[in-house]
Amino acid sequence: INAEYMGETCVKPSEIGCTYDFRADVVKEGTLKRKSKVLGKWKENYFVVTVSGFLHYFDSEATPKESIPLCKLAVETLDNSLFIVSATSGFLRSTKMVLAAASQEERADWIRNIVQSATSRS
Repeated sequence: INAEYMGETCVKPSEIGCTYDFRADVVKEGTLKRKSKVLGKWKENYFVVTVSGFLHYFDSEATPKESIPLCKLAVETLDNSLFIVSATSGFLRSTKMVLAAASQEERADWIRNIVQSATSRS
């Protein structure tokens, strides 16, 4: 499964000075493993996909470590249960994460929800 959505330019809520309760519009939430960008080590994080078009991830705190707008999105599947989420927001701001789900079925469910969240904003 490879999916791509190139929607409107968007910004994070914090970039325009607003806050919102992401818990109010959760589409999917759960644990995924994320490959670190620097050392390439795998770390388990809690992820939340929202109706408003964000992928949030958490370490252990209640506040998201990062909130990724899913405006311009590409999702690529790799072997087994791995997948890559790439999102671009604003001028030259991009995020790329390599993620691992517990199974191929779980990966397909995450991808479906991420893509639906991105496309529901258009």
